[in-house]
Amino acid sequence: MKAKSKTNIYRLTMVAVMSALSIAIQFLIPEIMLFPPSFKLGFALVPAIITAFVGGPVSGILVVLITNIADILKSDSLGMGQIINIVMGVACIFFLFSFYRILGKNHHISDGLKAGPYFISAVITVPLMAVVGILVNFILMPLYLYIFAGNSVDFAEIVKIVIFASVPFNVIKFGILIIAFYPVYYAIVRSTRNISHYMAKTV
Repeated sequence: MKAKSKTNIYRLTMVAVMSALSIAIQFLIPEIMLFPPSFKLGFALVPAIITAFVGGPVSGILVVLITNIADILKSDSLGMGQIINIVMGVACIFFLFSFYRILGKNHHISDGLKAGPYFISAVITVPLMAVVGILVNFILMPLYLYIFAGNSVDFAEIVKIVIFASVPFNVIKFGILIIAFYPVYYAIVRSTRNISHYMAKTV
């Protein structure tokens, strides 16, 4: 019971710290904005993915939720962008973490991220995120454009935006976030291994 309590405190502390970091990134680091405004290349998801690997997927998802709720304060899309970010962030964590657990089943995450399973998981996850992006945008974009345009939206125009903007954008975005930041994930996970071992010894 004592060990479980310490683990929960550790995870809650991690969620709080990484949420603060994610919010700081969201507010302080400029995003590359495309059309519509919900298409933004930012790096606030990075702390959430790190948290998912260090403290478990639920912890990572909590960071995604907290970050996007805070981001509503500066929303220019009536919260639509935040809803999309939440869905995409949760899907990214679910796919990446799940595939890594399957492919690296004989490897403990607390010992650091193993390159082979991680990159294979990343290669599988990136196109899946493009598919999720298509589904999310087909559902939410008509509503978004209707609110801002004030009239019905041509479905052919929606298809054009989703295929030629959403798909390449999500492939590039999640390719950068997932693959290029592997050294960051690896360094942080390895550093927390010593903390976890220390906590285990003090129980």
